[in-house]
Order: sequence, then C-alpha cells, then structure tokens
Amino acid sequence: MLQVFRFPVPVDVLKKMSNEERTFFLLMGHAENQIFLMYKMVRFSSNFESEEEITQLTSSNQTQVLLRLLIAIIYETWVKLIKERFLERANVSITLSDNGNKALTELRSHFSSSALLGKIRNSFAFHYPDDEYMSQAFKAAGNDELVANGWNWYVSAARTNTCYYASELVLLHAIMKAAGGLTLQEAQKKLMREAFKVHGLLCDLFDDIMRGYMEKYFVGHKMLYRVGVVPDTANLDQFALPLYAHVEEADGPIAQLFDNANGIVESSSGAEQRRTGEPRPGDSP
Repeated sequence: MLQVFRFPVPVDVLKKMSNEERTFFLLMGHAENQIFLMYKMVRFSSNFESEEEITQLTSSNQTQVLLRLLIAIIYETWVKLIKERFLERANVSITLSDNGNKALTELRSHFSSSALLGKIRNSFAFHYPDDEYMSQAFKAAGNDELVANGWNWYVSAARTNTCYYASELVLLHAIMKAAGGLTLQEAQKKLMREAFKVHGLLCDLFDDIMRGYMEKYFVGHKMLYRVGVVPDTANLDQFALPLYAHVEEADGPIAQLFDNANGIVESSSGAEQRRTGEPRPGDSP
C-alpha cells in the first residue's frame, strides 16, 4: 500500500526566485522525473527471466538499451545541470548540508576517475558512433567466435516485438572497447554498477538541494496533503518487464521484408526443417 501526498508549489513563491534559480529548481524536478523513471524501467527489465532462449536474449538486450539511456540522462544531468547551472553559477545560491556536500564530493571523485558514463552518453545513447568506431567494432564482433551464432534479427508480426539483434552485437563490442577491453559480461556489470552508484549519489544530492530550496523559499508553505492510497503497486525487485507483448494488429516488418519468401524454416534446439508453402507469421489465414 502506497500513500500519496500533494505538496503545493505556489506560483507566487516561484516568482520570488531569480530566473536562474527558478529554472534550476524546475529542471531539477524534470531531471529527477526522468532518472527515476528510467531507473525503474532498468530494474523491471532486469527482473525478467525466461527459460526460452530467444525470449531471454531479446529481453536482456532490452535491459542494456534501457541502461544506456539511463546512463545518458545521468551524465547529462551531472554535466549540463549540476555542474553548469549549479556549481559554476554564482547566482544560484542554495546552501548544501553535510550530506549534500558528501554526495557532491563522491560524484566529483567518480567522474574524475572514470570516463565510462560519458563515453556511453556521447557515443552510444544520445549520439551514435562514427563510421570508424563502428568499423572497428564490426571487425571485433565478426572475429568473436563466442557470438558467431548471434548474427540474427528476431522479427515478428508486430514492430514492438522485433529485435534487430545483429546491430546490438556490434554496439556491444564497441562498448566493450569503451569499457577498457573487458569481456561482454564484465562490461555490462561495470556499466550497471557505475550507473546505480551515480544514480544513488545524484538522488542524495537532489534531496539536499530541494531541502535548501525549502529553507530558502518555502518557509510557511511546508504543508502536505494526503491525496490517496495506491493499493496495488509493483514490487521493484519482483515486477518484470519482458520485451514481448501482445499486440492486436500486426504492423511489423515480416510481410514487408519477406514478401517473396517461399516458406518458413523451423529452427529449434539447433535443428532446422524447411516447411515450404506454410504461411508467414502475420499473414491472413
């Protein structure tokens, strides 16, 4: 059972702030909304497990895509919001407590000692790798015998249930290089570990900055109103988000990509059997 409270943010209080402090205050809330949402999506996706090989593979890939997006938002928040709009501006004067200063010190230490999150943001999430980087990653993936059977697309009658996994193979090898030549499993663990660490430190800093705003601008306005109770909430450690979802109408690439196919080759447990003349997935009966 989850209790929900409303905290009023009066417009007249916001008007008393300088434009710089008001903008930072509003963007802090926006950044927290983004980070909290993506953090939950990564957790939910990583909770999913399946004994079916393809389902597990594609859902694990979904987790890595979501993780890269979380990392990009975290890094963007640190550089474009905390550093440029808070630390480097004299006209945003919010006093931090010991807890806030401790989180800030640890964040500075982390980003000065590791450039990995910045590399993910700059080359794999908010931006795409250049041709030369992709060429090197393609060569590495092409020579990797451990993924020799991984060069596949997993297509479906619905776009939302389609995974172009061959593309991710190359991106993953580029990320392995960015992580310092680690193995794929080691690189993914390092990304998850760094992302969750920085996520926690940013949350501690966010909380303290908001406390500073409360003390500076919201004295006399600190009233909470209980607005409701949510009886059924997802467990962060148990709720699972798979890639595949039921879709009523087929809108995917199968018909378009394979319009000239003569049939389907059944593939399971390493055995393949061609069944010519069988309708393709998504075809009308």
